[in-house]
Amino acid sequence: MVPRDREPESVCFSWNNVKAADDWWTPRPWYHVTEETDDGFCFSHIEDAKKQNFMRLLAHNQFHGNCTNVISKSMTSSGWGYDFTNLADALWMGMNEMRPVQMVLTGLSGSKPGVWFYAGLKDGSKPVCQSTDMYCYMLNMTNCEAKKDKKDIIGLNREMRYLPGFELYKDWLFEYETRMQSWLRKEVYDYSNTRIHMKTPCTVIHVRRSDIKGHGGRKYHDIKDYVDNMNALGHKRLHENILLLTDDQNAIEEALREYPDKNWMYFNRTRFRGNEGGWENHFPSGDPKTEVVTLLSIYRAVTHCDSISKQWGTLATLF
Repeated sequence: MVPRDREPESVCFSWNNVKAADDWWTPRPWYHVTEETDDGFCFSHIEDAKKQNFMRLLAHNQFHGNCTNVISKSMTSSGWGYDFTNLADALWMGMNEMRPVQMVLTGLSGSKPGVWFYAGLKDGSKPVCQSTDMYCYMLNMTNCEAKKDKKDIIGLNREMRYLPGFELYKDWLFEYETRMQSWLRKEVYDYSNTRIHMKTPCTVIHVRRSDIKGHGGRKYHDIKDYVDNMNALGHKRLHENILLLTDDQNAIEEALREYPDKNWMYFNRTRFRGNEGGWENHFPSGDPKTEVVTLLSIYRAVTHCDSISKQWGTLATLF
């Protein structure tokens, strides 16, 4: 390990050298990507000293811990935000107990066992990679292997989220486990630059409708409800430029029809109408990789805006 005072302040790679970039970044989460161009991308030290030190401690636990004492956490197939939050609490538990953490698939929510449905369709078809798990897209969280015996696998355990400090560090843990492989970063870079033209200042409106009938805690809302919510806050929180995030094609047509004076920005993609996709069916395109590239491009677009009107949901909270 290079002494901290001798570490390079920044490191750059070309898009033709993504494997080397991934190998370098995997055990060094105290760096983050600070520049992307058509030629390549650069990493720099995380500026926030507290966050940088946290990432160093996390990496030490994950890559220099005792692999015989690994925490094996079941990864759900429910929704992007929910699935990664379910792993983040295990990472926090691991830091508290000084044990590395690795994920293991269990095939929940109707998926074929061993398939995370962002890495393949629920019936196991269209696999994005051989492992059909989060590592089709993300850097490995640890150099340890998960335990395979069911008695050693921790399933959904909400009590882990009540460990002191989890809410304080949850976003950093989420950031750690969702560090993109560089091939994916390139696809997101290209998609973001060709599929939407962002104008600022902007407001985000997130309209989730596809699973309303299957979830008693959510209600159907018209576009007007979201607009009225922002107007009620005052202080010009609702900008003329609105980034519309929705799983419902009807919502886009409704926004354009009811508020033609607004500059509605949205990704041109295949969507269901209403709840025709059914409960937790995230892939109207039928292509998991395309949906993931789109989702991560949405994350990137959201960072351009300074306000949001949303309904409850893990993904919306992450936005």
